[in-house]
Amino acid sequence: MSFHLDPEYVSRRLGEVGATTEDLAVVVQDDESTWTLAFNKDTDVLVLAEWADEPARLVLSADIGTPLPARAVKVHHTALSYNLLWRETGGARIGMGGAQGDLLLLRELDADCVQGQAFADVLNQFAETARWWEGFVRSSAEEEKAMATSADPGVAHLLARI
Repeated sequence: MSFHLDPEYVSRRLGEVGATTEDLAVVVQDDESTWTLAFNKDTDVLVLAEWADEPARLVLSADIGTPLPARAVKVHHTALSYNLLWRETGGARIGMGGAQGDLLLLRELDADCVQGQAFADVLNQFAETARWWEGFVRSSAEEEKAMATSADPGVAHLLARI
């Protein structure tokens, strides 16, 4: 079977994954090359999946919020440290956009990742990471301490490195 990564293929794959993954509640195709993915667990997480050319890839992004002014320096410092772990996070990184300083979690997926058996796991892991970061970004200092002790083992491993 020949394989060509394009928006039509991505749409088919997202439909397949959505039908077989418990945590991926909704896949909405916004236009021919953009999809909104809704994940359920404790809270809803929305992930935007966008097709990008040159090189062909699928870009995942999730709004993880704006830190409280008293914690902005710490949150930004932690995000920059997280960006250094790109090898361990599959290339995930955090960027800042907008006049308000909103933070976004981003990850680019190549053809092998979208085509592979682990595509659903990659999407779920991205949503879990976005859920954790959203909690961290919007938390108070007291809430942050509680989050560190209840973190998912994968996230806890990365936190130990930051």
